[in-house]
Amino acid sequence: MLGAVEEELIGYFSGQLQRFRTAVAPQGTPFQQRVWQELCEIPYGQTISYSELARRIASRPVDAVLTTEKAAIQEEVRAAAQKVLNDYRSGVILA
Repeated sequence: MLGAVEEELIGYFSGQLQRFRTAVAPQGTPFQQRVWQELCEIPYGQTISYSELARRIASRPVDAVLTTEKAAIQEEVRAAAQKVLNDYRSGVILA
């Protein structure tokens, strides 16, 4: 499974893959599941603010979900991937 994830990350960073295919099943409350699902709906190459996320799910305690360990790791990976992709597209050489 790690090989498939690695291939997807390479494809994502090179711009050849816009949506991950590897299935994940994060465990959480119905509210956490709702927040994570909304995060998955953010189109490739776009970002939204926490307040926009809260507006989309019509709820305020989004920070509580995003600071749980699993969600925080997922969000950090997503943000890091987006930064690397943006740097790659703008010609920044990564060392």
